Amino acid sequence: MNINHIANQQSTISNQQSPLSGEAPAFSILLWNNPAFEYYEPILEPTGYQMRKARPQKSVTKETIVLKLYPNPARDYFTVYYKVPDALRYSLSLQVKDASGRIVQQQFLPDNAFEYMIDTGILTKGIYTVVLLNSNRMLKAEKLVIFK
Repeated sequence: MNINHIANQQSTISNQQSPLSGEAPAFSILLWNNPAFEYYEPILEPTGYQMRKARPQKSVTKETIVLKLYPNPARDYFTVYYKVPDALRYSLSLQVKDASGRIVQQQFLPDNAFEYMIDTGILTKGIYTVVLLNSNRMLKAEKLVIFK
């Protein structure tokens, strides 16, 4: 781009009402402020279609650990539904922790059952975390709301 070309464009721009009118407002503003400035704008074109690879979904197998609490929120009692792989069915226990992490209730679960009902008589109104353990190793945790 030479200086004469820029000067011609500047005179065209100066005849317009505003530097923002016209087909190239960004170029007009640059020329309006500095006529010696050369402006190049790269045009980027996509280089073919590129697909994003999605992460494969984890398949649901028998090794999945399930812990469900109902009713949630609870008043007088809540039921714990749990399902663990056969290798982890021994020494199952349940801990109920308050908001500060203090254990307020602990219960050993039978090896041959999938549900266990727990009385909330000693629990006060609030939010608790119910943790399913196997030999003091955490398997799963869920939130529980108690209202009275």
